[in-house]
Amino acid sequence: MRHPILLLLPLLAWLLAVTSQAAAPQEPLPPLPPSSILDDARLFNPEQTAKLTSLLATCRQQTGVRITVATFTYTSGITVSQRAQRLALLWLGGEPGLVFAFDRGSSQPAIAVSPGLWNTYPADDITMMVLRNSTIFANGNPVPDERMVAVIEATAAQITNLETTRRQRLQVFTKDDRQLATVVILVLAALGGASLWFSRRIRHNRAVQEETYLFPDVHVSLRLGAPFGGGTAAEAKGRQ
Repeated sequence: MRHPILLLLPLLAWLLAVTSQAAAPQEPLPPLPPSSILDDARLFNPEQTAKLTSLLATCRQQTGVRITVATFTYTSGITVSQRAQRLALLWLGGEPGLVFAFDRGSSQPAIAVSPGLWNTYPADDITMMVLRNSTIFANGNPVPDERMVAVIEATAAQITNLETTRRQRLQVFTKDDRQLATVVILVLAALGGASLWFSRRIRHNRAVQEETYLFPDVHVSLRLGAPFGGGTAAEAKGRQ
């Protein structure tokens, strides 16, 4: 069972994004490109762009999660995190997904998680995924484009694992539910049969107790000295 505090994380993230959007200058945001990659900073080379485009499409097809990437040369007076949150609201809405953002001017990365992703997978798993990817961001050895590619590849693999686990759990729950439903039906059928038998038995006993048998009064007498040689006489009268 999820911790109650973890259940509030999607709402807090959404409120933070809305607050940031209201406080920041409302410059027009670009629409989501078909490739899910907005590389205004020209961070990636053609080979990396093609690789990421294929990876993001495969991840969305297999898991239903949309991973998007945005790089900028400047952020118009707001932080890269705020820019990522605004793009998540525009590009993802309620759809499960993430926005990986990078500001080339400040060399600052950011990850924005949509509420739909929080509602799809356990909050602690998403939190750990973001923290692990942040350590890759913090590694200053590779150049920024290589770090971005490494983070996105790691995230796609982690989301695939999360989706596999989720589907396995659904299959287990479905199988257990069918077995439980079968047991419940059998128990109800047995209880129904027993109830029917007891009700019939009670009606039978009650009918037997209410039965009344009327036996006649029979009087037998001996006739002595009768005109026809005597003998016996029997008289039967029903009870009134």
